[in-house]
Amino acid sequence: MKKIKISIVINIMIFLLVVFGLIISLVGIPFLGVKGRSSFGYLIKYFTVESNLFMGITALLLGINQILFLKKGIKINKIIFILDFIATVSVAITFFTVLFFLGPVVYNWDFLPLYSGVSFFYHLVVPVLGMVVFILFESTNEFNILKTSIFGIIPFLVYSLFYIIASISHIDNGKVQSGYDWYGFLSFGIPIFILLIFIMLGATFLISFLILKLNKITYKEN
Repeated sequence: MKKIKISIVINIMIFLLVVFGLIISLVGIPFLGVKGRSSFGYLIKYFTVESNLFMGITALLLGINQILFLKKGIKINKIIFILDFIATVSVAITFFTVLFFLGPVVYNWDFLPLYSGVSFFYHLVVPVLGMVVFILFESTNEFNILKTSIFGIIPFLVYSLFYIIASISHIDNGKVQSGYDWYGFLSFGIPIFILLIFIMLGATFLISFLILKLNKITYKEN
């Protein structure tokens, strides 16, 4: 029961941080050296924002479900739990993409812009909290690691399709129009871009598998 209570606190915290970050971005509140107002339409095209919003929503739903379990004995909904797992994998992708690709390759090892302003929450705090709470404080005893890991790649597949359509449909004279390759992946050329997708797909499955495996190793009922 102690682990469930800790999970509730962290899940509610995740939800509040996601909402706080969204408000900062939409209103333009200065935070950690960054001041700038963005429309929701502009923000939502980024996987970082989508994954964090997804994480916030599922964390809230799971937290409410956990409270009902403690108060009334209502069993935790498996669908909500699976969605929470998928969201956890999504923010993990954001975390590791910033750490191993955007920071060293796109930003030439300058991580400060990637962890400034609301990105401090969306690139670092929320993903870390999401992974920690899932791995240490949530039970996956009812789920098969290999089969469940497949669910984790769904958001990446959907987003990849969206990114490809948005980018390829705005190619002019062999180059993607400004604003339609917002992560800069196509700047390496289409063959490298396709290769990156397959690498990321494999990495996403590996992240899904490892998150579940670590949970199985570290989680103990109490």
